[in-house]
Amino acid sequence: NNLPTLYVSNHLSYLDIPVLGSKIDGRFIAKNDISNWPIIGNLSKVGNTIFINRNLSFLKTNKSIILDYISRGDNVILFPEGTTSDGIRVLSFKSSLLTSLEQKNILIQPIVVKYKSINGMPLNRWLKPIIAWYGDMDLKPHLINILKLSSIKIKIILLPPLNGKNYTNRKDMTYTLHHAIHSFYAN
Repeated sequence: NNLPTLYVSNHLSYLDIPVLGSKIDGRFIAKNDISNWPIIGNLSKVGNTIFINRNLSFLKTNKSIILDYISRGDNVILFPEGTTSDGIRVLSFKSSLLTSLEQKNILIQPIVVKYKSINGMPLNRWLKPIIAWYGDMDLKPHLINILKLSSIKIKIILLPPLNGKNYTNRKDMTYTLHHAIHSFYAN
């Protein structure tokens, strides 16, 4: 398939970005604030990240941003949760960035990122905070703990793709994507 693709994934940690970036030739979408973060901001800029302002006054500007990049031939990678989760569940998806994709011939590839084990130990709900970075966790101690690990096993699952042309509104598309990713992640 030669269609430019929107990849839609669950989001647990800053680790998701290099993991998916190593497998997918695409541009990530991130909130503007990230461009000013130490280290991660610079890496995001080098990685051709698309920065968006999530303030409501920019909604019209953001409305077609994914379509604009895909129309140029770029693949786009989106974490529609809008933030990282605790790794126990997939958070609700924000539908606003999917606004201009309804009834367009655009491939939408749902992805599930599952961290399976650390240092050979299966990742259970008590160990997930070692990987998941969420809430008001400090980045530096979290990153130091990640760097101390000898191995992290991650599984990337490509679910059956959707096509924007089969959806008349973004809410239905968002529901379908969330349901597919959440259902698979929960197993």
